[in-house]
Amino acid sequence: MPQQERLATPEITPFSLAQLGQRFGIHYRIEDPSSPRQPVATGHVHDVSLRHGVHLTLSDLQVERGYTSTSYQSVPWFLSVILEGTIHLQMGKQQIQLSAGDGVCSHFDARHPLMVHQPIQTRLRTVNIAVLGHCTLRPTHPA
Repeated sequence: MPQQERLATPEITPFSLAQLGQRFGIHYRIEDPSSPRQPVATGHVHDVSLRHGVHLTLSDLQVERGYTSTSYQSVPWFLSVILEGTIHLQMGKQQIQLSAGDGVCSHFDARHPLMVHQPIQTRLRTVNIAVLGHCTLRPTHPA
């Protein structure tokens, strides 16, 4: 059965982002960091471990303070689809704005991180699938 984690509170704070970042090798930079107790976003984030090293993340947020995430962990395959809202993505020198219905497939690591800016918005819904660098996929049935 897949292991599922949901952020326990509908308020996503700088602290909860830092915890998530430690787990997945992500650094978060929050606009207006002078209010550490003020939520960055409200809503829900579900992380489901489908197989060892394969993660499905579903988020449904109201972004109250813009923030930027920089992903340093080795992710050989990453897919992100925006269901509602807008994000600004940077991979190397390439910058892309993604809106509802847009998606991107990429790979990144510490030398080539993925930067994503989530601006203030009333609704941001995304679906992400990541194959982490330590993942070893094996066939479930012998050939």
